[in-house]
Amino acid sequence: MISTMAWRNLWRHRRRTLLTAGSMGISVMVCIVMNGISVGFMEGLRAAVVDRQLGHVQLHHVDYPASASPYDTVPDASTLLAKLKADDGVTEAAPRVLGFGLFGGDGEEAATGMFMGVDPAAESNLTGMADRVTEGAWLSSSAPSAVIGYRLARDLKLAVGDELLVVTNALDGSIGDRVYPVVGIYKTTNLALDDGAMFPLPVAQELLVLDDAIHEIVLLTEDADTIDEKLDGLTALVGDEVMLRPWWEISPETVQMLGLQGVTILMFAVIIIGISAFLIINTLLMSVYERTREFGVLAAVGTRPRQIVGLVLAESFLLATLSALIGLGLGLPLDYYLATKGLDLGMEEGFQLSGVVLDPHVYAEVTPDTVIVPVLALFLVGVVGGLWPAIRASRLDPVTAIRQD
Repeated sequence: MISTMAWRNLWRHRRRTLLTAGSMGISVMVCIVMNGISVGFMEGLRAAVVDRQLGHVQLHHVDYPASASPYDTVPDASTLLAKLKADDGVTEAAPRVLGFGLFGGDGEEAATGMFMGVDPAAESNLTGMADRVTEGAWLSSSAPSAVIGYRLARDLKLAVGDELLVVTNALDGSIGDRVYPVVGIYKTTNLALDDGAMFPLPVAQELLVLDDAIHEIVLLTEDADTIDEKLDGLTALVGDEVMLRPWWEISPETVQMLGLQGVTILMFAVIIIGISAFLIINTLLMSVYERTREFGVLAAVGTRPRQIVGLVLAESFLLATLSALIGLGLGLPLDYYLATKGLDLGMEEGFQLSGVVLDPHVYAEVTPDTVIVPVLALFLVGVVGGLWPAIRASRLDPVTAIRQD
């Protein structure tokens, strides 16, 4: 009976109810959409840094993270690689050689940057580099060749088929000086990579006179969410002569950025609480003032205060339900559109964040948190916001209330 009365009471002032529910519903819609965009942006950041650059776990010489010295190479790298590739928890183990040099082309232009020696198949499986080649082809063998970043190609005016000159300091004290044909041009989200070049692993080892040594091994595990559980086993497998670090230790600033995701969702929920609380309290207080005589009659015929409180709270709950349905009806289709079509920020090359260029086309991510949190916040406000008008209505003196115009 209370629910039926509450529903009828809402529609006694149809325009006010629709305006209130519509305003609250639009607030929920905005919250759902902004949460989806925020989560999608953070997922893009995680993918750019972790999936396309760092991997899940990296393995170095114990001194390399602090020194970044090219002389600090992974000891017994071939044996370690074989052990890691045989481990059930590792889906890919990619060796890398890292160097820094001077690049040149056919003209007078020159540029400095980093270069990497990679296992073409392993690196492509790990970071998807083969899919990031925009011109030409990815490295296919250990033959002397190079793929270069699009920024380096632009600075040196190089195209596929041209030759890249590389000059660097070799580890034996000599000057490494080689020319390699450019077989491809790639574009990643990492500025350092896009300003540099990649060679097959033996080519980089020969250039730096490293023999069979490497600087790092990057691991990809079966599940990024269970890296913690695998660290102890991997540490025991590789021994104490090397340092094994998960991606969050390598890039703590990325962890801090990703931690803002929860804060963003909470912030929008607080906005919903503020707007909805104001609207609900205002609407129900107006309703209570207009129906003072009615509440007096209800009290006079024996309606208990708790039943009056229940009636007003039921109106508040039904108003919140109507608002939630409007918000979901508007927000979910828009979220789906942004998840499939994306939001173009109008920036040609994206924007930089800690050395990473993020895609200017942001796609929303629809998760339970992005939808449930705003709706729960709305219902929380619906109950709490309705308490004050409900308690006021229950405390009216029947005689005074009936006499009121």
